[in-house]
Amino acid sequence: CTEGSYHACDSELPYAECPGYDYAIKACGKGKEGGCGALFDFTSSIVSVAPETSEYDDRIKDHICSTLPAEEYMKDVTEEFTPYWNSFSVNPPWLYFGSDDGVFRFLPGTPWVCPGGRNDYDPRVRPWYVAASSGPKDVILILDTSGSMDNAGRMSIMKEAASRVVNTLGISDYFAVIEFDDNARLLEGEDDNGSDDAHS
Repeated sequence: CTEGSYHACDSELPYAECPGYDYAIKACGKGKEGGCGALFDFTSSIVSVAPETSEYDDRIKDHICSTLPAEEYMKDVTEEFTPYWNSFSVNPPWLYFGSDDGVFRFLPGTPWVCPGGRNDYDPRVRPWYVAASSGPKDVILILDTSGSMDNAGRMSIMKEAASRVVNTLGISDYFAVIEFDDNARLLEGEDDNGSDDAHS
């Protein structure tokens, strides 16, 4: 049944159309004034798997197959609520599902740009997935900025790891950053309202 799903990187969607501004993808243009902001198929969902996973792995295949019935649900919900969203002059929102092994299914389907035939999207590190799987979080990052971090690329590895953690934070999460070398310091900044709260 994995072959019954459209793959984000290499499938040609059967009923693709240009719906306009609400579904525009930045790389394809804004979709305004009759321009095409990307192709979308509201009759088919698309599946992708996270980088460094394989759609040939039995567990991945199982999740691709087990989420295929969700496509009918997604189509039904989109059809049912289209009049509601149209009353606000917008199209229905995208519907999507992410699994713990990196399978991602979404509607409407749209072809992706996949360098080397692989996509780089991992739903497991997106704020919507992390929030649903873990709930609100209080996070403290403790970062070593001493001279030893200049060895073997440790500083760049630490920065990348810290960035990945911050990118998973959602609106209900709080975080703080402590930097240390000889001494420890709490790094403080202000939010848009001038508050010192480290709220994501």
